[in-house]
Amino acid sequence: MRGAASEQHGPELVKDEQDLPMRERRAGSHHPARERIVDSHSRRASRRVRLGRQRAQRIDNTKGHHIAGLGEGVPRIELIKMGVNLKEIVPARQIEFSELSGRTIAVDALNTVYQFLASIRQPDGTPLMDKKGNVTSHLSGLLYRSTNLIRMGIKPIYVFDGKPPDLKLNTLRARSERKQQAQEEWQKAKEEGRLGDAMKFAKRTSRLTEDMLIDCKRLLTLMGVPHIQAPAEGEAQCTRMVLAGDAWAVGSQDYDSLLFGAPILIRGLTMSGKMELGMIVLDDALKALGINREGLIDLAILVGTDFDPGIHGIGPKKALKAVKDGAVGVSRLISTSMP
Repeated sequence: MRGAASEQHGPELVKDEQDLPMRERRAGSHHPARERIVDSHSRRASRRVRLGRQRAQRIDNTKGHHIAGLGEGVPRIELIKMGVNLKEIVPARQIEFSELSGRTIAVDALNTVYQFLASIRQPDGTPLMDKKGNVTSHLSGLLYRSTNLIRMGIKPIYVFDGKPPDLKLNTLRARSERKQQAQEEWQKAKEEGRLGDAMKFAKRTSRLTEDMLIDCKRLLTLMGVPHIQAPAEGEAQCTRMVLAGDAWAVGSQDYDSLLFGAPILIRGLTMSGKMELGMIVLDDALKALGINREGLIDLAILVGTDFDPGIHGIGPKKALKAVKDGAVGVSRLISTSMP
């Protein structure tokens, strides 16, 4: 299986996604006085982790399928990119762009393009457009940011998502509905002259169509910037490229690549808005958290991902405590937190 690479002879598309390790854990002990309450939460959380692992395995089983384009099953109105948020417990070390000079970065294209769509807007939230009314914010951002990166000696390779796994479709539909609601709120704010609210709601309406993706790839080809079509999840492909030595780090605002095993993650690479350039080294992060990558995956499942809603009321800190205690079912966490 081979993907569609750019004409600039970018790195060869790797044949499979990074395997996700699957390991069963033993649930923690119960507090005798609260056993019935704890059992209920424990069973629910343990089942969530087990299902999450099964889903991760099913996602990995998609390897070997060539996705030349977006394929069937992709929502026609938009593609949405948003992953697990671990910022609360996995901080990035602030760095300078000069530290990345000479480095090749596998960039999560959809994540990057969505940042441009959200940030490049007029004061009332209206995106940048051409004379025909076509949105061009993504092209403007891609052109100028890529040019600046190359000028600083950084070599970006943009990796575009392929067909999303079926397990992700419910999440995509839910986000599409929220975008529609934000669209209505945006129009209302504009009519009432509330520019601050208008901009806030406008950023939540960003939509990326198939035609816009085609334009992005055409622009990159004309610029001589390599781009690659992933078979499915772009960050899985980015990670595999780093592990294969075709890139030095993954560039994305999301943390999903860490779950796939990316050794280095660069955040803020697009220089959009107030984002600071930061670097996360997976081994250092795991050491600071006191867990391994399997534990990080369990933590993400408890918090919630694009493929699993997680458990209500469980954030990164609580999930980390549960994983470190060996209580994947959060039984010990709940029993010790009750008055």
